[in-house]
Amino acid sequence: FDWIQAAKNYPMCDGVDTYHWSTDHTTIAQRYSEIGKMTWNSGPYVIHGPAEYTARPDSVVIRVEAWSDDFIGISSATITSCRLFYRLLPGGNWSAQTMTPAGTDAYTATVRSLRQDATAIEYYITVQDSRNLSATAPADAPTNTFLSALPVEGGTSERLNYEEVPYRTSRVFGHTVIEWNRRDDARWFEVHRGEQPVFRDDSPTLVSRQGPEFPRLLFFAENNKAGESDLLRVFAILDSDGRRKAENQVSRK
Repeated sequence: FDWIQAAKNYPMCDGVDTYHWSTDHTTIAQRYSEIGKMTWNSGPYVIHGPAEYTARPDSVVIRVEAWSDDFIGISSATITSCRLFYRLLPGGNWSAQTMTPAGTDAYTATVRSLRQDATAIEYYITVQDSRNLSATAPADAPTNTFLSALPVEGGTSERLNYEEVPYRTSRVFGHTVIEWNRRDDARWFEVHRGEQPVFRDDSPTLVSRQGPEFPRLLFFAENNKAGESDLLRVFAILDSDGRRKAENQVSRK
C-alpha cells in the first residue's frame, strides 16, 4: 500500500518505485531501463533491400544496415552479431555466414560458388546487440524470407518455363490481397500487370517475385489505384523439363 500511495503523491518518473517490491535494491536508472523496454522499440534495427540482377553474377553480395537505440541503456548498445542464412534454389540446403562490418552500421556477406543450375537465392538476416536483444529481416523470418532471382546465361526464359495460376482477391483492413495455391513444382512465382507479360529480369510488367512458400501479395490502399488488381496475372516459374508454357496453359480467375 505504501508504494501505491507513493505513486499517487508523486505522479512523476519517481513513480517507477511502485513497480518494484520494497526489498528490490535496483537503481532508478535500471528501473527506467525496464520501463523503456516496455514503451520504446529500442532495436536492434535492420534495413535491407533485396539484391536484384539483370545478368548472372559470379557471386551474390548481400548488404544491410544494422544498429541499436541507446534510449534504454546506460552505455551505448552495439551490434554483436549479424548473420546471413541462405540457400540456393532449387533444392539447396540452408547455410549460415557471419556478415562483415563494412563501415558505420553497414555489414556485407558474399555468397560464392553459385551452382550452375541455381536460379534463385533465398535468404534472411539475424542481428543481435550487446543487450542480447535481437531482430530479423524480414521481420517474421524465417517464416518469410527474401528471394533474389539469378538469371541464367542468355536470359531467364531460355531455360525456365512458366504457367499461369488462378488467384483469389480479398480485402484486409482496407488493403487488397491476392492469394493463390502453392505448387510443389514452382521455383518461384511472378506477378505481372497487363495482358502481355514480359518474362525477363528488367521486365516492365513485373510487379513482384514471390518465393514458393509465400503465395500471396499485399497491395496497400494508398499505392493501389482502383481496378489495378483486375489487371494482374500470376505465373508459376517451373523447371525446363518440357512443361507447357504460359501461352499453351492459361487459366483465369
